Amino acid sequence: MRQEPQGFHDFVVVRQRALLRTARMLINTYASAWQRRWRHEQPTVDFPDTPDAYDGYAVCDLRDAVTRVLPMLPPRQRAIVVLRYHDDLTEEATAALLGCSVGTVKSQTAKALAKLRCLHDPRLAELDS
Repeated sequence: MRQEPQGFHDFVVVRQRALLRTARMLINTYASAWQRRWRHEQPTVDFPDTPDAYDGYAVCDLRDAVTRVLPMLPPRQRAIVVLRYHDDLTEEATAALLGCSVGTVKSQTAKALAKLRCLHDPRLAELDS
């Protein structure tokens, strides 16, 4: 058995209350830290660096924004925007369907998008991409 250092017993007797408070504080701190540690879910794979490209809410927002502003366009520009972006037709297919030239489709598309941009709806910024 180890020998106590000289005066240790007297030190403990005199400081007993303070040492007991310190011991209770250390126990509570350890218990709180242990309880706060979250041990439930452990990731099993690495998370991707980029978010998922498809956002269903953004698609609905964009569709709603376009639906609200389409009536502000002249009928020909409205038809071109719907055929090009909603029906996803090429410039050539749109021109053939409307009975006009590809150049007319390009210029009317540019004018329609410029007018839509002037409306300052941030949801319409996705039409640029």
